[in-house]
Amino acid sequence: MVYQQQTIAFICVAMIIMIMNCLTINASPVDPKDYIEKREANDGHPTGHRATRQIASDFVCPEEDITNTGCEGPKDCLYPNPNNCESYIQCTVNADQVTGTPVVMSCAASLEWNDNKRECDYPENSTCPSGKK
Repeated sequence: MVYQQQTIAFICVAMIIMIMNCLTINASPVDPKDYIEKREANDGHPTGHRATRQIASDFVCPEEDITNTGCEGPKDCLYPNPNNCESYIQCTVNADQVTGTPVVMSCAASLEWNDNKRECDYPENSTCPSGKK
């Protein structure tokens, strides 16, 4: 009986040590960029945006893009904002299905427009010309 209790105690101690090894925390340095949330927004817009309803009066939505895509895809009819790297222009299709209304959409804090990916991205990946921030 004593032998059986010692075996059970040994097995329990061994299990505790294995569990503790599994729970060891890896304390590696953390990059703050990992905390900037970049994911597909629930409303279908590109990553990391904040909606504004500012009309870009100096921008004309390309009719060819509207005709070809209907601006239905999540990355259709999105263009760089020539006035600000921290935002982009989204064209919404007008009732005539030919023209569009250009709406300025702001990127989330610390992000800039990447026209290659058609989404807001980290500044080092931005396609924005220097000096347009």
